[in-house]
Amino acid sequence: RRADDAVARLRREAGLEAIGPDIQEQERVAVDEAVAPVDELLLREILLKFVRRINYLLLCLGLPALCFTTLIYATQAQISFYVMPYLSEILFAALFMFLSLRALRAGCLPARVLLIFAGIAYALSVASRPIAALFILPMLPFFIRVLKNREETLKDSLIKMLCFAIPTAVGAVLIMRYNYLRFGSPLQFGIIYQLTISDASKMKFTIYDIIPAIYHMFLQLPYINARFPFAHIVVSQLSNYAGYKLHIAMLGAFSFPMLWWLFPGRAALKKNAENERMFAFLSAAVSLFMAFASFAMSGTDMRYIMDFVWLLGILALVFMMQIQENCFAETADADVRSSRKILYGLAVISLLASVWVGFAAVFNNEGDVIKNDLPAVYAAVMKLCEFW
Repeated sequence: RRADDAVARLRREAGLEAIGPDIQEQERVAVDEAVAPVDELLLREILLKFVRRINYLLLCLGLPALCFTTLIYATQAQISFYVMPYLSEILFAALFMFLSLRALRAGCLPARVLLIFAGIAYALSVASRPIAALFILPMLPFFIRVLKNREETLKDSLIKMLCFAIPTAVGAVLIMRYNYLRFGSPLQFGIIYQLTISDASKMKFTIYDIIPAIYHMFLQLPYINARFPFAHIVVSQLSNYAGYKLHIAMLGAFSFPMLWWLFPGRAALKKNAENERMFAFLSAAVSLFMAFASFAMSGTDMRYIMDFVWLLGILALVFMMQIQENCFAETADADVRSSRKILYGLAVISLLASVWVGFAAVFNNEGDVIKNDLPAVYAAVMKLCEFW
C-alpha cells in the first residue's frame, strides 16, 4: 500500500495522473516500433567495424530475421505491461551501444555529444531493467581504446569519457532516488513487493541452475507439426525442479537458426582487432549470465530471452557475413572455395527459417491473443498457410 501511495504521489507531481490506458497502450506500441530501426542502426555500425565487404542479399534477409528473432513482432501481438520493460531495455541498450560506437569514428566535438546521449540511453536501459547494467561490459574494450588513443591528448580522451560518465551518474542517482521514494531503499527495485504465488525475494542463485538455464533459455526448441503455425512453443510446468519456477510458455534462443552461426564465430574473428574480439566474447558472456539469472530468479518464459537474444542475433549476422567474406576471398583455400555455395545456401535457409519461427510466435505465444481475440484473422491466415 505504501508503494502504491508513493507511485500515485510521484505521478501527481509529474503530472501523469491524466495518462489513461489508451495513451499507455500507444506508448508501448511506439516503443515496440522503435526497437527495429535502432537495432538495425547498431547492426550497421558493428558491420562497419567487423566486415569489410557486406553481402547485401544476406543483409536484406538478415534485417527481418533479426526483427523476428528479437520477438518484437510476437510482443506486438500480445503487448502488455509484462513485455514493456524488455522492449524499452532493448531500445535504450541498443541505442547506447550504437551511439558509443558511432562516437569512435566521429570528430572530437560530435563524439562528445554522442557520448552524452549514450550515457542517457544507458541510464534509461538500466531504469527499464536493472540487469541491463551488464551491457556496459562489451563496450569496455572500445572505451579503453578511447583512453589509449595516441592521436588525441589524454585530456581530450578523459573529457570524452566524462561526457559519458556524468549523465550515467546522474541517471544512477535519479534511479536510486526513485527506488527510495517508491520502495524505501536506493537499491530496491521492487522485488519484495512482487505479488505472485511465491515470494520472489527468497529466490537465489545456485550453481545447479546453470545446466537447466542453458537448456531452457537456449536449447529448448519448438515442436513441429502440420498444424498452423507449424512451430509451437512449449507449455509445461517445471515440476521436477526444487522450489518455485515459473514456466508459462518457452521458446529457446536457438529455436532461431540464424543464431547457430555463433558457433563458428570464433574462427571468423581471427582477423579482427583485439577489442572487437573482446566485444564478441563479452557479449556472449553477458547473454549467458542473463539467461542464468532469469532462470535462477524466476524460471522460464518466452519473454525472458528478449534480454539478450537481440544482441546474439546481431553477432550471429556479423559472424555469418564474416564467414561468407572469408569463403569468397581470393586468398581462400580450395576446400573453402568449393564449399562456399553450400555455406551461402545454409545462411539463406537459416535466415528464412528464423523468420518462419518468429512468424509462428506471432500466432502461437503466451496469450494466443490473435487466436482468442481475433479468430477471423487467425482463420484467414491459417487458410492461407495451410494450402494443402
